[in-house]
Amino acid sequence: MTRSFRRGTGPTPPSRREVDPGRVVMTVDGPSPQSRRVVAGRRAVAPVRYPRLRRVPVVACFGLVALVALAGCKRDRAAQQQQPPAPPVQLAPADVIAAKTAMIETGPLVSGTLEAARSATVRAQLGGTVLRIGPEIGQTVAENALLAEIDPRGLGVATASARAQLASAQAQLELARREVERSQALVAAGAVARRDLETAQSRVAAQQAGVDQARAQLATASRQLDQATVRSPIAGVVAQRAVSTGDVVTPGATLYEVIDPSSIRLSASVPSDQLGALALGQAVRFTVHGYPDETFTGQISRIAPSADPTTKQIAILAEMPNPSRRLLVGLLARGRVASQRATGVVIPVAAIDTRTNPPAVLRVSGASASGATGSGAAAPGSTIERVPVKLGLRDPLRDEVIVTGIAPGDRIVARATAAPPPGSRVALAPSS
Repeated sequence: MTRSFRRGTGPTPPSRREVDPGRVVMTVDGPSPQSRRVVAGRRAVAPVRYPRLRRVPVVACFGLVALVALAGCKRDRAAQQQQPPAPPVQLAPADVIAAKTAMIETGPLVSGTLEAARSATVRAQLGGTVLRIGPEIGQTVAENALLAEIDPRGLGVATASARAQLASAQAQLELARREVERSQALVAAGAVARRDLETAQSRVAAQQAGVDQARAQLATASRQLDQATVRSPIAGVVAQRAVSTGDVVTPGATLYEVIDPSSIRLSASVPSDQLGALALGQAVRFTVHGYPDETFTGQISRIAPSADPTTKQIAILAEMPNPSRRLLVGLLARGRVASQRATGVVIPVAAIDTRTNPPAVLRVSGASASGATGSGAAAPGSTIERVPVKLGLRDPLRDEVIVTGIAPGDRIVARATAAPPPGSRVALAPSS
């Protein structure tokens, strides 16, 4: 059996066709009708013909695909034009801040308490029952004003006794002086020996010593009697009253505390590694809990000559006038020694996105310091845009920093990490 092969193709498998039962005739197709033969037993069989597929040009296929894709794009564009734009992101008034021009100071941080530059703790100098008290807490007192009175009855008896002893001693002294005068006359007349005169003179000296002792005892008793009346040593304001009428006090017990609030000083401490930034007369700016939005200024008047052995802190005293008496003794103060300062556009540190290099802020375009409604609101059509900035001097106490790249009055998202992405449409919600 012979096989023929088509040009450019593999061998064509033989086709089977039944002629008679039990006989199979195989035909082999060649490359042309002339070369096609039939292999059979005794008679030839007509060859089997296969239909040929018509070839479609490749360019026509690509053109059809392009037409289908173009029709799909037109339908998508039409669908997008029919969809309404996404609503703007609502920002609360607290989410947007205005950049401002301000001054930032840096230096060693200080913390401490306020105390009066002049104060007095009045204590009892003798024991007894409190008969009367004077001013209450917060009342103004003058120097030498009455604060309290302690029962002086025991001291009165002692004073009277000392006064009587002084009178007796003075009488004895006068008698001894007259005896000396008589002895002098008798010695001059030769009636008595000179030894008697010397004895009279020694008696005068002894009586004089007795008078001096009695006078000292009277002074002591009088002073103790005066101490029963407690008076203010300075002019100021009563800061504390520790006793009431009827209390029994002992010597040394605290009765009153009087301060002069016209001059206040800050007793604070500074880390020893920042000692080089301290100098007498340097400004100290601080805030107190009672006035968190107000800054007070004092000047360093004292710097401790040694550091605390445990905390390694340097104690300082900063004095400041307090004519309005707004600052109160005992308030906790926090601030810094003003060793470096700069002025520029200031924003909170939280408004800066430091995840990029350079850092940037998210500015609300279309909004200004006056805004569309006069309150800094974002105008219609405002969007978020990323603006690179350069960082300057930073205040870690107020958590603010000077930046360059934006202008005063620009509206900035307060928290960069929670801001909408750049390009987002935003609107400021009305304040409640």
